[in-house]
Amino acid sequence: MDNGKGSIDFAQSTIDSLHHVNVTEGVDVFIGDNASDYKVIIPFNATPKLVEAAEFFADYCEKATGVRLVIENAFAGEWNEDCKWIIFGCDNLFVAAGLIMPQQDIGATGYYIKTVGKSVFVAVNGEHAYRRAVLCLLHHILGYERYAADTIVFEKESRKLPVMDIVERPDFDFYTDLDGFSGDGYYGMGFDHPIYIPTGNVGHFHNSFVLLPPDLYAEKHPAWYGETKEQLCYTAHGDKEEYSLMVKTMAESLIKYIESDPDKCNITMTQEDNWALCECEACRKSREKYDGANSAAIIKFTNAVDNAVQDYFQKKAEALGGRKREINIVFFAYQNTEKPPVRECENGDYFPIDDSVICNKNVGVYIAPIIAKYHKSFYDEINIDAARNMRQWGACCKKLHVWLYDTNYAQYLFPFNTFETIVDTYRFCKNVGAYYMLVEGQHNQDNAPGFMKLKDYLNSKALFDLNCDYNKILDDFFAGYFGPASKQMRRFFNEMRSRLAEVEKLYPEEINGGIYNNTEQSMFWPYSMLIGWMSLIDEAKGIINSTGSLTLEQRGLYLKHIELESIFPRFALLRLYPECYTKEQFEQMATAFRKDCFALEVFRHYEHNTLENCVFPEWNLKND
Repeated sequence: MDNGKGSIDFAQSTIDSLHHVNVTEGVDVFIGDNASDYKVIIPFNATPKLVEAAEFFADYCEKATGVRLVIENAFAGEWNEDCKWIIFGCDNLFVAAGLIMPQQDIGATGYYIKTVGKSVFVAVNGEHAYRRAVLCLLHHILGYERYAADTIVFEKESRKLPVMDIVERPDFDFYTDLDGFSGDGYYGMGFDHPIYIPTGNVGHFHNSFVLLPPDLYAEKHPAWYGETKEQLCYTAHGDKEEYSLMVKTMAESLIKYIESDPDKCNITMTQEDNWALCECEACRKSREKYDGANSAAIIKFTNAVDNAVQDYFQKKAEALGGRKREINIVFFAYQNTEKPPVRECENGDYFPIDDSVICNKNVGVYIAPIIAKYHKSFYDEINIDAARNMRQWGACCKKLHVWLYDTNYAQYLFPFNTFETIVDTYRFCKNVGAYYMLVEGQHNQDNAPGFMKLKDYLNSKALFDLNCDYNKILDDFFAGYFGPASKQMRRFFNEMRSRLAEVEKLYPEEINGGIYNNTEQSMFWPYSMLIGWMSLIDEAKGIINSTGSLTLEQRGLYLKHIELESIFPRFALLRLYPECYTKEQFEQMATAFRKDCFALEVFRHYEHNTLENCVFPEWNLKND
């Protein structure tokens, strides 16, 4: 809730998570006098993910200090406590230093960072962990902080290497921010690119017919498909022999794709995109037994396939003398399979109808609560249906893959009020068993107004550590992203956020937190309020232009950030109050707006249409 000071107090309990960080001041010089004795050490057989992390570390040491560290290989016998090495993933050196992995479960994306002598060791269980481990290193060594793809600061002036003993695991093993940015910035904020192994030409959604193509199998194995041939039959029509062969063939198909992509540890096995159901006797009996849950048969089938896949990789690891590869198989809770096979206890908790519909530990379910009202958290009564569905699935699956939404898909240029609620929603998801979080914002907009950049930064912090300090995140973001104009932009944000909350109370039918609300209405945005916000933006620009200590690059960056946040009030004035301007004034304002949209890469009016197609033609602007 808003405490009246522009800050937020959260009532939900903290999350039990693994963030053991013990960092103290060191004595060894890391970089000094434009040189360094330190080297980055990687294995001779370093994987692409590991090399990427080592190069990112060297790149950003150079950006911060002007000194690029050399990347080399080394043998175990060459290490001693006087070696000035930053060591990534070298098991032989790790053992030579007398280290063992921590007792805590760091999962596939956690890491162990340990100073021994003058060296620093980075150890992980999975390749994806190097991304966040290197960000942790840069933060503690150089004060690396990334507020946006284009905004990086190095807050530490000292070039001494700290003494580190760090064991961390992200609160969600994987998390993705779908909000129109990628590449170096995406990596540098800790987000995961699509985590699923692609399967054929459909990628990873609705791929059941790619894995078991009807053209290849339907004639010889008709029991594998429903009567209409629109979905698989997950019971194989009750034929035990056909069922075993179907499981074996599906496992082999998945293994083929898994082996072709050594970097990822998640693969989907998801139903086709339609409402069809198999109506064979075995499927009908399954629905009856599990209170109408069509998903029961899918869970059992996926568990059987998972057993075969895990057995294959266990035997492969034993044969090669290495670690077993972690592989998770994910199915959809979607349309006719959204209901899980659970019942409710007297105390309101849920339990699986029987043990056969408890998902294996490496089996996950993907759910997307599109019906939720995102202006409230999932702890709020308004989201009881979405929360119930997630809690029910959490009763039979401990690896929920969750797709949330964080924008208004009908009106991209107006703000979407999840600022106060989204962290508590993430906490809810964690408490019911979420393993992967995908937060979809303006996925097809290169830059988004309405303080979406703040949401990206908030996501980078909260999805890693749910016990983060929301108010500190706001303080840090406004100072880092807007520089000397942070006070004016924070006031604009606070007033906008307060107005959004007020509108939700005054117009609960029109504005209810849904992702398609019509927010482009003058009763929500008084003319005087919009003009007041434009005055704050002008004041912010004036401060940037008059601050002599800024470099040209800094001044341009801060002005760009302020201009992006001007898009919303300018658009609202042009759309809602054209009568307040003469024809010449309107044309001048609209022309400048269009020019700035192109410069800022703000192209879309809503998800499926552009400003150039559906807004600018109405204004009859002359082409520049």
